[in-house]
Amino acid sequence: MAPVTLTEEEQALLDQIEFTEPPRSREAGAVQRSGEAACRLMHSLLSREAIPPVRLDFFTNPDLHGGISPKMHFGRKGKTGDEIFRDGNFLKYLHYFLYGPKLPSAVIEAFQKAIVECGDVTSGDLPELWRLAKDLTRSHGLDSKQSKEVEFYKLSLESGLDESDARSIREAVRKVG
Repeated sequence: MAPVTLTEEEQALLDQIEFTEPPRSREAGAVQRSGEAACRLMHSLLSREAIPPVRLDFFTNPDLHGGISPKMHFGRKGKTGDEIFRDGNFLKYLHYFLYGPKLPSAVIEAFQKAIVECGDVTSGDLPELWRLAKDLTRSHGLDSKQSKEVEFYKLSLESGLDESDARSIREAVRKVG
């Protein structure tokens, strides 16, 4: 799945957002400006339905997260609506909405190619997909928990695997030492 194509106005908003943690800019108000730009960008993206549904589902569907979605976590902290979009912790989800899983393009291409070659993925295909995901993790030096687990889970969902199969890929990658 390709990155989201932005309008000129959306690109101008994106240029105002710092995705780094903590923001590199020490300028007073930089975090607030990033949050406001993120909020305005989200409204634009949502209004034109530019975010792939699978990516929005990752944020909103509690079934993909063992019962509590990321959006629900914000709600538990008293954040709703635009407050969520302005929150600095939302930026990682905005980044995902725009660009997809944070994995090298070679990893994404190889994994998606294997899914396509399987056709309708069955339980018999899973051991080979587990091996591939683990091999890709090792060969590309993906050692952070985020890359090894969450990003492969997102990639699996985006590649058309159901929640159960995507979880099994995540669990296989988790075992890479």
